[in-house]
Amino acid sequence: MMEFPHGSEIAHDVWEGLVLSIKEYERLTLEAAVTGNRERAVEALTVHPLVPSYRVAKQLVDEYLKELSPWLPQFA
Repeated sequence: MMEFPHGSEIAHDVWEGLVLSIKEYERLTLEAAVTGNRERAVEALTVHPLVPSYRVAKQLVDEYLKELSPWLPQFA
């Protein structure tokens, strides 16, 4: 169980959910980077709490890969 300072049980649940969703985002991002899997990159952004939808996640990945393609040959 995760421990957070200065929090109630409700706050603990909120923080734990946030941390777990960010860890899943990180795990999926790493998998996408290693494999060059574009859909996995979209999935990673979809689980990020600051990305509101699949449509936005897909748009972000498309823009990132367009701008950064010279440095991301695994996505070619």
